[in-house]
This record gives sequence, C-alpha cells and structure tokens, in this order.
Amino acid sequence: MEYFAGLDVSLEETAICIVDDAGRIVREAREPEALVAFFRASGMVMRHVGLEACSLTFRPRVVKNRKLDSLFVSFTPAASPKALKSMREATRKRNYR
Repeated sequence: MEYFAGLDVSLEETAICIVDDAGRIVREAREPEALVAFFRASGMVMRHVGLEACSLTFRPRVVKNRKLDSLFVSFTPAASPKALKSMREATRKRNYR
C-alpha cells in the first residue's frame, strides 16, 4: 500500500494528513508539536509529501532544465484541487459558451 502526506498551511492553523492510495485519511494532526511527532510515530514511508498554501499546492513534479536539456524533480506550484474546483464552479455559474 502506498501513502501520501500533505501539509495544509493557512493563516489560522497548519494541518498535516496522511492518506492511503484509496484516498482515505489514515492520520491527521493540527498542533505544531504534534506535527513533528506525527511522522515519527507513523512508521510509514511516504511516497510524496505535498504542501498546500492558500490556493496553491506544491508537490514533486518532473521538470525540464532547458539549458542542460535534462529532467529533474522539483517542487513547483500549481492550483490546488480545492482552487480548481472553485474555478470550475465560477465558470459554470457564468455560463461561458
């Protein structure tokens, strides 16, 4: 079974969550001290650790170095799933065709 971890950062609080490959929440913590103990106590190996802040999500992606013409893994920003859903709903409400 594969596990995925995400860190959700906002002005009010920071939360960390581990989900399994079926999308079920396995563990969750919200206090800063608990975040450190959270991974130590899990005993699970994470395939990815992602970061969400406001409407952006950062996760490992394969990107190309144009100068060296090579590929490498980097944490690049993209719209978070929550922000994408909000954008789709706003577009539908405006009824663009």
